[in-house]
Amino acid sequence: MISLNLLAPAQKEALLARVRHAVLERLMISLIAMTLASGALTYLVKIQMKKNLADVLSRQLLSSQYAAINERTRQQNDAIVRIEALEKMAYPVSTVVEALAAGAPNGIIVTSFNLNAKTGALQIGGSAVDRKALLAYEGIFRGSPYVKSFDSPISNLFQKTDISFRFEAVVDGNAVRATLQPQTP
Repeated sequence: MISLNLLAPAQKEALLARVRHAVLERLMISLIAMTLASGALTYLVKIQMKKNLADVLSRQLLSSQYAAINERTRQQNDAIVRIEALEKMAYPVSTVVEALAAGAPNGIIVTSFNLNAKTGALQIGGSAVDRKALLAYEGIFRGSPYVKSFDSPISNLFQKTDISFRFEAVVDGNAVRATLQPQTP
């Protein structure tokens, strides 16, 4: 170590200036290093904040889309419930047609078959060769489990042959549905 007492005052000042300069240089280097480090840290924080912001925005977008999609799904589920309720009320018309129109005995020609599936109102018109065939066809309607009520005007029996007839009936939709459901043991 150098003893300052042995140095001339000019040398002391020069040495003191060098020490000050070295301390200032080291302080500046430290300050620059700290500035660079804080800049890098700030940049990394900025990148992370951008990622977080993007995540938040995507979640907000998903949340807003979720509400709309959830509402559409709820509406579709409600529609499905209504359709299922209507399907439970409906019955296949083909079963009634097969049992009543296609089961006509010999001598019967069915020319009109009108069924209102909503009300169950049924109107059948046609021609019969004779009264016997017409009465047999009436018997099919009266004995059918699908027919709730049956009406045959007396005028259907005025002629003995070549009879033009018209029947009116009410179909029992519950009976049709009951025959189509699987029987449980």
